Amino acid sequence: MGGLIQSGKYNEADLFQSDNLQNLDSDQFRVPWLYRSEFPLDPAGEGEHFFLQTNGITSRADIFLNGKQIADKTLQAGAYGGRTYDVTSVANDTNALVIKVYPTDYMHDLAIGFVDWNPMPADNGTGVWRNVSIKRTGPVSLEPLRITTSFFKPVGMGGSVVALKTTIHNLENKTVELDAEATVTGGNDSNLPGKAKRTLRLLPLASEEVSMEINIEHPDLWWPKQWGKQTLYEGGISLTVNDTVSDSETRNFGVRQVTHELNSYNDSIFSVNGHPFQVMGAGYTADIFLRWDSAKFTAQAQYMLEMGFNTIRLEGKMEHPEMYDIADRLGLMVMAGWECCDKWEAWSYNDNIEPPVPIWDDNDYQTANASIIHEANMLQTHPSILTFLVGSDFWPNDKAADIYVNALKAADWQTPVIPYAAKKDGYPEVLTPPSFKMEGPYDWVPPNYWFDTEPAEERLGAAFGFGSELGPGVGTPEMNSLKKFLSAEDRDDLWKAPNKSIFHMSPNTSDFGTRTIYNNGLWNRYGAPASLEDYLIKAQIMDYEATRAEFEGYSAFWSAERPATGAIYWMLNGAWPNLHWSLFDFYLHPAGAYFGSKVAGRIEHVAYDYVNKSAYLINHSIDRSGARSVAVDVIDLDGKTVSSDVVAVETEPNTSKNIADLSAALKDISDVVFLRLVLTDDKETVLSRNVYWLAETIDTLTWDDSSWYHTPVSDWADFTALDKLETASVAASASPGAEGKWKVTLENKADVPAFFVRLNLEDAEGEDINPVFWSDNYVTLWPKEKLVVEVSAGNGAATIHISGKNVEETKVSMSTAAKNG
Repeated sequence: MGGLIQSGKYNEADLFQSDNLQNLDSDQFRVPWLYRSEFPLDPAGEGEHFFLQTNGITSRADIFLNGKQIADKTLQAGAYGGRTYDVTSVANDTNALVIKVYPTDYMHDLAIGFVDWNPMPADNGTGVWRNVSIKRTGPVSLEPLRITTSFFKPVGMGGSVVALKTTIHNLENKTVELDAEATVTGGNDSNLPGKAKRTLRLLPLASEEVSMEINIEHPDLWWPKQWGKQTLYEGGISLTVNDTVSDSETRNFGVRQVTHELNSYNDSIFSVNGHPFQVMGAGYTADIFLRWDSAKFTAQAQYMLEMGFNTIRLEGKMEHPEMYDIADRLGLMVMAGWECCDKWEAWSYNDNIEPPVPIWDDNDYQTANASIIHEANMLQTHPSILTFLVGSDFWPNDKAADIYVNALKAADWQTPVIPYAAKKDGYPEVLTPPSFKMEGPYDWVPPNYWFDTEPAEERLGAAFGFGSELGPGVGTPEMNSLKKFLSAEDRDDLWKAPNKSIFHMSPNTSDFGTRTIYNNGLWNRYGAPASLEDYLIKAQIMDYEATRAEFEGYSAFWSAERPATGAIYWMLNGAWPNLHWSLFDFYLHPAGAYFGSKVAGRIEHVAYDYVNKSAYLINHSIDRSGARSVAVDVIDLDGKTVSSDVVAVETEPNTSKNIADLSAALKDISDVVFLRLVLTDDKETVLSRNVYWLAETIDTLTWDDSSWYHTPVSDWADFTALDKLETASVAASASPGAEGKWKVTLENKADVPAFFVRLNLEDAEGEDINPVFWSDNYVTLWPKEKLVVEVSAGNGAATIHISGKNVEETKVSMSTAAKNG
């Protein structure tokens, strides 16, 4: 499908409009398809060898080169089953490669499926989805280069040993002498570039494992973005025969250490370079048609870092090598691993797959072995890799687990291997017990859900332990994006038919085919919407408070008796334009869900605990400490002060703590009030500004009635008074700033709060500028308050469109501002 769209056979915008995708002719993909390419090689003759390398074909293929079959669909199987074929005897000056791909069946093939995330693509992902390449060597060749790092002393306190490893093959039917040279370059160490050499004598068709070590006396460590620099070194091995290079490979790597332990509650705790590492991130999906776009993923990764995230989880969808290069460069950790709910987890003890799937046979184990070998070798040198999960919802059986673990060991894997992402009764003998929880929620829950942690055995996804996939299910796009994929009738259904099945949710056969649970919360808490525009602003408000609460809850309880050790929001993005499970939309436009997460993820932050009416000081850094002040202000809907106080505190690196009881300040709520928490350092620099809207009561959760994806509410917090807010006038101006950023100054001229002021950067036609990076957005201003935010984006920005819940709409011209500037 990706190729057919690229060639113009289909138009993406048309396919994604309304329910058009389900009308596509899928029968055309129930037969084999052929990929064909011609290319020159110019073989030189004796001593030269050629290898055809596959890296990702889903899900089975016959391969022919110059009319000769070199692999069949039994051998070339599995979406990740990359293999190398010796084609020396077949190579010509002009060559024709034909790959015959067979229809993919998620329940019978080790493929790339989408579970219940979105409608299935018509082709089930069938085809060549990663590069196919030709490798040319001399008489000896290398297997993939592996690089390990170890330390003389505790990490960061001394030097490091870099071991460069590979297996060398003599491809000739005679003895060959060769020189192997290893090199390491990069960093700031005075003893680099470093080199190591060996001379070897290989018997005919023999192979030998080689390891060469180079010391780095003063290594520059690779750190996650929030903690330091992303120093990358380059390591390589070159093989020379008779003064001619026969084969060589170089790869980037980082010097860092990742460890993992289980605490007394059997919860996972990771550490990076010796520091406990609270995992904060989200689950990623590939494009519905498996189209890779480096620029788009770079923007997605930048969005994650802007939200304060440090980790991305890949449940399958392990994409292209460029993904890990980008993660290495930007400082984003990666949890890689296999997917659930299809052939990948067809175990005799897994009764959750519908319909029943044939359990693995010998061919499946062979395919799994090829898959883990390929992925392990692709990932091994990347410092961004945090862990590999060999299962998702279920653990692999002992035979499969042995295959996975042995392949990872053979690849010199240096990060933790986790059996699966849930806590059930079983786990493979070769691995540690399960230490993640997967107990939901996956649909909307109120903000207090995350702070209600006792008794833990009944509190499911609340903020304790390691949540491998959980969230309130939100991610409502704004109007400009909705118009790209929903018809006018579809858009009206959002607020006129709140329980209707919507094609741009999950498949209608799943539990997530409607917005019923979400809309039930919106209607009961914020009141029935009067229009689509009213629905969207209320949805953004609800999305914002939902995501903020999840990440604030986990951050606040990082230092609790039972710590919240990790949270993976479900999900980061959509495989296509969707209405839930995404923190920014398919077109890279950020809205309420994104900015709620962003405010919660600031490296130093102060957050409100809805259950205990307290404030928490949060410090995600490893090097910031000292005196801090927290201004606590409460006003009512008329802008009158209810309470005002300043709390003096001390912050410590990589901790959270309860710093203030706010119950007295909030005891007189009779309707809705606004709570503002502003954190400043000893130089009065604002580190975090955070505004809540609070009702007289919080939502009452009925925990005993929880399902695997939702905990219902019996009594609702009442925010309907927000509809009666007086209109506020917000003045705005923009001026060019440093590094291509713009400063936008907002001033509330009214005597009442300006609630949920949203800023949208638009081009001359009124279309969104995406991606766009705001320092803050969807903000609430106190009466007469002035606030400065920054924005950066690509070319084409013409206007800043300003609106809000009770704010008069206005626009600021960027061109006029630039001239005045």
